[in-house]
Amino acid sequence: ALPAPAQGDMRSITLDVLARLLAGDPASLLTRKYKYEKQLVHSIQMHNMSFERLGLLYLTAELDADKLEAFWRELCADLAHLDFSVFSAEELAAAKLNLEDEIHRSKETLGGLASWKGHLQFFLGGEAAEENILTFLRQVDVPALEEAARSWLRSDRAAAAVLMPKDAQTPDLKAALTELWPSFATPDTHAERDGNATEMLDLGQGRRLILLPDAALPYISLDIVRPGGDMLLSGEQDGLAALAARVLTTGTAKRTRQEIERFLVDRAANLTASADRQGFTLSLRGPARFFDDLTTLLSDMAQNPAFSPNETEREKNDQIAAIRAGEDKPLGLLFRRLSPFLFPKHPYGRLRLGEPDNVRKFTSEDVRAFWAKQVAQPWVMAVAGDFDRERVLTFARSLPGTDITPSLLEPPAWGRERDLTLSLPGRQQAHFMLIFKTVPDVYPDAPGLELLENILSGQSGPLFTELRDRQALAYTVAAFSRAAPEAGYMAFYIGTEPQKLKQAEAGFARVLRELHEKPLSAGDLERGVNRMEADYYRARQTLASRSGEAAGLSVLHRPLDFAREQIDKARRLKPKDIQAVVGKYFKPETAYTARVLP
Repeated sequence: ALPAPAQGDMRSITLDVLARLLAGDPASLLTRKYKYEKQLVHSIQMHNMSFERLGLLYLTAELDADKLEAFWRELCADLAHLDFSVFSAEELAAAKLNLEDEIHRSKETLGGLASWKGHLQFFLGGEAAEENILTFLRQVDVPALEEAARSWLRSDRAAAAVLMPKDAQTPDLKAALTELWPSFATPDTHAERDGNATEMLDLGQGRRLILLPDAALPYISLDIVRPGGDMLLSGEQDGLAALAARVLTTGTAKRTRQEIERFLVDRAANLTASADRQGFTLSLRGPARFFDDLTTLLSDMAQNPAFSPNETEREKNDQIAAIRAGEDKPLGLLFRRLSPFLFPKHPYGRLRLGEPDNVRKFTSEDVRAFWAKQVAQPWVMAVAGDFDRERVLTFARSLPGTDITPSLLEPPAWGRERDLTLSLPGRQQAHFMLIFKTVPDVYPDAPGLELLENILSGQSGPLFTELRDRQALAYTVAAFSRAAPEAGYMAFYIGTEPQKLKQAEAGFARVLRELHEKPLSAGDLERGVNRMEADYYRARQTLASRSGEAAGLSVLHRPLDFAREQIDKARRLKPKDIQAVVGKYFKPETAYTARVLP
C-alpha cells in the first residue's frame, strides 16, 4: 500500500490507469507474469482507492506461503524498474476505455445514477466534474504514467501486511524491499512518513524540510523558521528583531518595495516576516503555479536584502506608532508589560517592539548586523499544499546551510516583585490578572493544565458562571495558559468596573478555593477535552496554519502530532488528576498579580 492523491485531485486518474495496466484485469502486466507465466500467485489485483482528503494505491495477492519470498523479491524488482515501453498503444487505450466504461455502467441503474450524481455534487464540484474526468482520462499518456510512477510508486512510502498460515516462516520483506527497490531519496536524506503522506527530510548542514501534500486547492503555503529572534539580542536591543522582520520584506538588491508589492499583487501572493522570543519566520502564500517565481523572490530576499536607510526609517516610525497604539489600550498595555514583569533580564522578558526612544536609535546597519546573525542559523522549511515535490526539493537544496549549533536558552528566573500596577488615565475600566507559575508544554502536567484552561475559560466554566452570570462583575472573564519551551504560566483575567475590582479579586479566590476542595466533574472534563479537540481542528483548516505549525514544532524538536498527543493525554485524565494539578500549581501565596487602573 502507498499513499495517493485524494479523489478531487486529477492526478488520481493517472493512477487509476496505472493500476489498471499493472494488475487491473486478466490481461494486465503483473497478472500475466505472476499468475499465468510463473504461477506464483492464485490472484493479484491493484487498485487506486480515492477518499475525500487522501488516497490509497494498493496491491493484493493470494499465494502459497512457500512462494512468498520469490514473489516478493520479483515484485520489488519489477516495481523498481518499470519499463513503460512494454505497454502498447492498444493496451493503454483499452485501459482508459475500460475505466470510462466503468463510469458509464455505474449509471445504468437508477440507484447507480443517483449515487454517481450525488458523488459529483458533494465531492467533485458538480455536474461539470464528469466531463473534466473523462477529458483528463482520455489525455493520459506514457509520460504521464512515468511521472505518476516516479511520484507515487516509491519504496520509502510503502507499507506491507502479510497474513500467513499459523506455522509458516515469514521471510524478511523489509530487507528485500531495501535491496531491490531503492528509495528515490538521496543518500543524505532521511525520510519519515505518516498516514497523511507527510514527509520529513534532513538535507544536511542544518537544513530540514517538511512536505505536507494537500491537493484540495491549487495553492501552496511555505514557512521557513530559524531559531533566534529576541534570543539573539544583547544589551539595549529590545525591538531590533521585530524591526528587522519589518524591513526585510521592503526591498532586495534587485527590487524596490514598490516592485515587490506589484510582483506579489500580480500573483495574488504574500510574503511576510516575523520575529518572536525564540525564532524568526519567513512565510510565503500563493497559487502553486507561481512557485518558481515566488521562491526566487524569497531566496533573493533572504540572501540579498536591501535594508535601505529610507525604508528602515519608515518602518521605525510605524513600529513606534504600533507601540503607542498598543499602550493606549488597557489590555495592550497590560500584555506588553507582563513579560518583562514576569521574566526580567531574559529573552522572554524583552519588549518585543522595544521602547520608542531605543527604536529611534537603530540604524539600517544595526538591522543588517542582526540579520547576518539570524540568517546564519539552521532552518526548518515546511511546505503545505499542491506542490511538485522535486521542485520543492530543488529549491530547498539551493538555500545555504550552516554548521552553527543554536545556543540553548536557559530557563528564566522569575521576577522577585509579585505585583504590577499600571495606570491609564481617562478610562472607566479596571483589568486584573492573577498569574500562577506552571511548566513548559513538554512536562507531564502540561496536558492537565491545558485541559484546566479550557474548562475554566468556557462559558459553562466556574469563572464565567460565578463572576459574570451570578455576580455580574465582569465585562469579560477568562483563563489562559502560556507554555513556552522553557517556562509556563496560567492567568485568570477579568475586565470589570473599578469599584468592583476588590469583589472580583475575592471571586477569583473563592473559585480557586472550590477547585482545591472539590474535584471537577467528569462532565466538566469531557466538555474541556471536546473544546480542545474542536479548537485543534478549527485551527488547522488552512494551509498556512499547517505549514506554520509544522515548521514551528520541528524547530523546537517537537513531533508534528504534538498537539494531538496532548489532547489524547488530556482525555485520559480523571477529576482527581486535575485536582492534583490545581493543588500543585495554584497556590495563592505563590501568585503574581497585574492590573491596569484608570
